[in-house]
Amino acid sequence: MLSNVLFLNTHSALNAGDAGIVLAQVRFFRQRFPGIRISITSRTPRLDEPFYAPWGIRVLSPLVPVPSLYSGPINKIWNVLKEGASVSAKARLITEIQKSELVVASGGGYFYSHHSRIPGPMFFQNYLPLKLASFFGKPVMFFPQSFGPMHNPVASRLVKDLLRGPNIVKIFVRENISAEYLRRLLALENSLGKIVPCPDFAFLLDHVHSRGGEIRMPTLPRPVVAVTLRTWDFPGAGTAKEKKERQRQYFSFFEDISRRIIADWGGSVLILPQVRGPGLYEDDRIISRALEEKLRARSPRGRVHYLDLPDYVSPSALVQLLSQVNLLIATRFHSAIYALLAGRPVLVLAYQPKSSGMMDSLGLGRYCLGITDVDAQQALRLAQEVLEHPAPLRRKIEDRVAGARRAIVSNVGKSLEEWLA
Repeated sequence: MLSNVLFLNTHSALNAGDAGIVLAQVRFFRQRFPGIRISITSRTPRLDEPFYAPWGIRVLSPLVPVPSLYSGPINKIWNVLKEGASVSAKARLITEIQKSELVVASGGGYFYSHHSRIPGPMFFQNYLPLKLASFFGKPVMFFPQSFGPMHNPVASRLVKDLLRGPNIVKIFVRENISAEYLRRLLALENSLGKIVPCPDFAFLLDHVHSRGGEIRMPTLPRPVVAVTLRTWDFPGAGTAKEKKERQRQYFSFFEDISRRIIADWGGSVLILPQVRGPGLYEDDRIISRALEEKLRARSPRGRVHYLDLPDYVSPSALVQLLSQVNLLIATRFHSAIYALLAGRPVLVLAYQPKSSGMMDSLGLGRYCLGITDVDAQQALRLAQEVLEHPAPLRRKIEDRVAGARRAIVSNVGKSLEEWLA
């Protein structure tokens, strides 16, 4: 029996996708180990504590401060130095690691690096606490997550060093791309047998996670197409000019397809900012508001609705909301998962390999488009297809979601049983 588990590297409840992963993981453990004590680290602990407290989850500060939470160089430096000097917060985390019977690297997309020479701060925010758990000899499980791409050799070496540790119990990966990357990285080492493909934990969400209230769906002309956008710097682009052009094309894609939905189909567009921080770069409200402004200027009244969500949203409330739309066009992959949980069709714009990999693993790769070569005409053809003949795709979605849920319970449950035996 387990009585004390620590989840490292949870992101922030301001990201409804990551909150869904955390809550599904917590429920999974509590169903198997009643009375278990669960703690998490968060990039925004003071903000997340009110959200997670009703579930009896203890929230701890991260080992490494998060510069992106703050704007302005002076404010950034001051807060990073202040948090970095907080001995008491670090002592609490170290004590929690030492007390834990199992340390879980929370599911998500954490181990990548777009820097060409050395990893950036976020990489080390995720790497160092797990390295500390290894130092204390604590058993570590990596719950379903993505690895790569790594654009510098330092990040690759550090991840290899971390995963080859004797305390690593299992490494669950969300898609075959990550599994192949780790197999190449670890080559013929004994750690290869620890790599197990497993769907994203958010597929285990249930209506038990209904705290936070429902989100009211506005009355809009059908079909209602929801969209999620995010700010993206296109790390594969070579120059600043190329990045700016790709960002323009990405935004224009949503403008074009939204106007066609409104003008040609007589439908409406629901703009959904899934992530509301931390930090301006991760706040979807900025780019979402920009799309709303563009569309409202040239669209009939009542055809464009920006959903002004509170900072903290119940993931199950998002599932309930998306059950009332006809289609979701998603950049944020967890909004796609929530739509699939609601049995609704999705078109995904893949900004990282994790998105295309997870859609392929679900047998839905046809409905995933690359963000660097978005084509409004192709997307409209796919959208029209699924809206005209929704029943076969909905049956397929229900089947694949059920299969993903079974795979998570089987793979992770079996691994825990074997480790505890």
